[in-house]
Formats: sequence, C-alpha cells, structure tokens
Amino acid sequence: MGLINCPECEKQVSDSAPSCPHCGYQLIKDEKPEYVFPKKRRKISSLGWAFMIIVVILIIGFLKDCGSDSGDTDNKTKYYSGHDAYLEAQSFVKKQLKSPSTAEFPYYNKVENNVKYLGTNKYKIESWVDSQNSFGATIRTNFSCTIIFIGNGQVQCKDLVFDE
Repeated sequence: MGLINCPECEKQVSDSAPSCPHCGYQLIKDEKPEYVFPKKRRKISSLGWAFMIIVVILIIGFLKDCGSDSGDTDNKTKYYSGHDAYLEAQSFVKKQLKSPSTAEFPYYNKVENNVKYLGTNKYKIESWVDSQNSFGATIRTNFSCTIIFIGNGQVQCKDLVFDE
C-alpha cells in the first residue's frame, strides 16, 4: 500500500482508498456502466399508416401499368398511327431493294397525305424511295402497299407494288 497525492486537494491519500478522506474526490472510478434507458419507440399514427398504404397502392399501380403488353391480344384496343404504318412500310420496301443501305425515304410530314387509314388497323401507303440500283446509280422508285397491324407485334404488308 502506498500513498498518492489527491488530484483535487493534493493531500496524501492511500492508493487503495476509493475517495479522498479530506475533500471527497472519487479516486477509483466505478467499473459498472451507467444504466442507459432504452429509447422509446415512436408509434405510427393512423394518418401515417394511411399515407403508407396509399404509397404502396400507387407503387403497385405504377408497376402494373409498366408491365409488358404481351397479355394484350385484343388488337382493337391498341392504336397504331399512320406514322407507325409508314415506318413498317419502309422496312418492307427495304427488304425488296438491291441496296437497302442506300435507301432514302421522304420524311413522314411530306407524305402524310399519302397515308390513308382504311379502318381496323389498316393503312394504304403511297410514297417513294431513292436508292442505288445494281449499277450504283441512285434512282427514285414509287411504291404503294397496304399495312395491316395484326396484333402481338405482327405486321403484314399486302399489295406491295413498285412503279418506276
């Protein structure tokens, strides 16, 4: 057992004393941790629950709307525009050309009067294409066809005719 100086009053105290007998300064710290009260959980109010339910319903509705159209087999509910028909006609015409990579079609706004709706997702297209022939010369060729949107992503081209 030895003597140490108290850090508070600087008088000599036994090194095994729990506190200074002169000033009461605690020399040995308690090794027990202080009791920590657990935090109270906040209850969610009924307004909070209602908000969470609405958010979940909106998310489910959004995900349902973003689903694929593969289940949509009724092609009468799907609307196809004249522009859609014109783009499909271009792909069918390109398949018939000698050099499809050189094909240049007029912009839709120049030929939209030549795209006629025939009803039930059918369109009559009359337009032209500039493309190179087998000699490398660019020629303009008029064409006409009927585009039919069948459904499930299928498109049919009927009566494709080229007029030089």
